[in-house]
Amino acid sequence: MTERRYICTVCGFEMEATMAVCPHCGCDLSKTPAREMIVSRKVLGVNFRGPNGLVLRTPPGDSYVVSRHVCLGMFGAAANVISSKGQFEVYRESDEKWGIRPCAGASNPTQRNGLPLTGDIELTSGDTIAIGDLNLDVELRLG
Repeated sequence: MTERRYICTVCGFEMEATMAVCPHCGCDLSKTPAREMIVSRKVLGVNFRGPNGLVLRTPPGDSYVVSRHVCLGMFGAAANVISSKGQFEVYRESDEKWGIRPCAGASNPTQRNGLPLTGDIELTSGDTIAIGDLNLDVELRLG
């Protein structure tokens, strides 16, 4: 996954591309432009933020099946719509990409951004995974 970052030309501090003032030296970036750079970062895993604000983090590894018993403790009764045998699987496609696929036999359909999940598809930060009334917001963890 690549992201756009800036480097302050006064102090060399690396910062987000959206900043107007260098947080390290305080220089006004509209008067002293920063150098732009593209940074490639490894995606370490996936976070799913539930309706109560709690986050389900995928453990280390290359794939993870999300099932009811995993989610009940975090999301309470809202997790009852998730299949006990496995609702969906997230998996590493490469150092920069994670994908999602439905599990066969799930009792309720899984949707990604309002569309039915019918096969393998790439996950991106900002996606919403929905099962019944349960919505999980996706965030890719970068390293």
